Amino acid sequence: MKHVVYIDDEKELLDIFKIFLMDLEDITLSCFSSHAQGHSFVENNDIYAIFLDWRMSDGNAHDFVDRAGDALQGSKIFIITGELEIEDDARITQIIHKPFAEETLIACLQE
Repeated sequence: MKHVVYIDDEKELLDIFKIFLMDLEDITLSCFSSHAQGHSFVENNDIYAIFLDWRMSDGNAHDFVDRAGDALQGSKIFIITGELEIEDDARITQIIHKPFAEETLIACLQE
């Protein structure tokens, strides 16, 4: 099983994300509403892919990736944002703009 993580402070988006990915048999999805919750999980599990809301009350996605350090080495890192432009970062696999489609998320996990 592949561990996939989604971190967002908007409960509605966490719920939508779960619905979109619930039928994928080869993944285990873990969702968190804060960086602190997500960090604890990331540090103790092998993460295949992580989706991060760009801007949250406890920092932005780059802050999370910086703090996670080697725990995300080899993981696919996706940023989900409503912003038009965000800072480029070579560690980021792809930037996904809101509103996102189910097909977009599934394609990210199948590449």
